[in-house]
Amino acid sequence: MASEIVLTVQQEDKHVAQPVPSAPAKFEPPQSAAPKPPSPRVQASLEFTHTAIVKFIPDNSPFIPDSPAEIHVVYANTKGGIAREVLANCAALIFSGSIGNAHLVDAETEKWNEFKAGWTTNIAGGLPTDNDIAGHDVTHFCLAQTRNLKQDEVQRLRDEIDVIYVFGAVKWRDGTGQYESQVCTFFLPKAKTLDPKAPAQWRACITGHNVTRRPFKPLAN
Repeated sequence: MASEIVLTVQQEDKHVAQPVPSAPAKFEPPQSAAPKPPSPRVQASLEFTHTAIVKFIPDNSPFIPDSPAEIHVVYANTKGGIAREVLANCAALIFSGSIGNAHLVDAETEKWNEFKAGWTTNIAGGLPTDNDIAGHDVTHFCLAQTRNLKQDEVQRLRDEIDVIYVFGAVKWRDGTGQYESQVCTFFLPKAKTLDPKAPAQWRACITGHNVTRRPFKPLAN
């Protein structure tokens, strides 16, 4: 809210031999006291930047029996504004069937819709908020975990007979409104990259649920 600056000026009486009526002097406030124009509303933009799967030693694999697969779903504020009232949620699921199977498209859509419905319902029910995120802050992630893997699942995941999917969503508010970003991706342990820090590939989901800074639509009453 802008505050009004009130300036009080006291003028001295001056006596001259032959006073001449004149208009009162116009006071011009110094430059520092002049009201400043309002600053533009600075935007924030939380974007999912990458997804990192945890490898276990000595197996050198993210898939081991009787343990969940763990994935860090990383997001960053890529603009200068503060992202306030940040909410983030993610999930990791095992899909039966390799990429390219026709039924996987239907399964992907079904599971994504379930995730999105749960996410929107949690927000409507007052999901606790994280801290505000400063502009250009790149240090945030949410942890997604599968259930504990069975021995046969471990081998099927390593051989890409089954696939791990990760879903994520993050919501925030800035000076221009409420927004959300979403990520939908799957992991291919046998598809190698040239980056030694990312020896296997994550790929965008088939049905295209990845969005950045979309106006958030709350759950309808």
